[in-house]
Amino acid sequence: MCSAHNIPYYMLGGTMLGAVRHKGFVPWDDDMDFGIPREHYYRFLEIAGTETPQPFRLLDYHNSQYAILGFAKLTDTRTRVNETFRPRCSEQIGVNIDVFPLDHADGRKDFFSFNAHVRRLFKLQKLLCFESKNRPLPKRLMGNLARAWLAIDANLPARLQQTIEKPLKARRADDPRWTMFSNYLGGWGLKELVPQSVFGHPTLYPFEDTAFYGPQQADSYLRALYGDYLQLPPTDKQTPHSLEAFLIHQETEEKT
Repeated sequence: MCSAHNIPYYMLGGTMLGAVRHKGFVPWDDDMDFGIPREHYYRFLEIAGTETPQPFRLLDYHNSQYAILGFAKLTDTRTRVNETFRPRCSEQIGVNIDVFPLDHADGRKDFFSFNAHVRRLFKLQKLLCFESKNRPLPKRLMGNLARAWLAIDANLPARLQQTIEKPLKARRADDPRWTMFSNYLGGWGLKELVPQSVFGHPTLYPFEDTAFYGPQQADSYLRALYGDYLQLPPTDKQTPHSLEAFLIHQETEEKT
């Protein structure tokens, strides 16, 4: 869909790392992350919302309580996943990939910067909307407080998302102040502030039996996130996310 409609996209994070280091999936990884510049992101949501073929479905906070954060999930409706870290809702979704908006930003990372402010709002949003048995005790207590807060104001997560999005949607791609791309919702915090020149023109990389687009300067991008990315992590760190995946078969669910 992106290629057909001239929408640029990039592999992000561990997906890009896998493409360069393993020519496919990182062996212990189990998801895929992609990013689309925000000025194209909403067009992608509109097109994918109508053109995504069955059995796949596009979810975001407008049509899903599960995809409540500010990025989209493309899910396979023939499957179900049970995750340790999941939203506080009864909705179930299947195996999915994440599609993030890439925002135009400056390079500031100090405590009072707008970039740090957005990250703090995102962390608050996760605390409000998600629960995890693996959180340390202080965060579990804060999560319980957040649950009580949501019982009083159920619309708070959507309002918080709109607060985060409003100033980002107003940024013009041709404004010379914005020299960076940021995946504010990514797992690497302010390390995800990377020069737009590093992303450059989307470049094809082999991935398993196909190819996907990624940042033009792959080495610079991966070093910004991981440092010496060619060095494998210790064995005890080579662990997938905590989830179970099921294939739906007729009236039953079979664990795969």
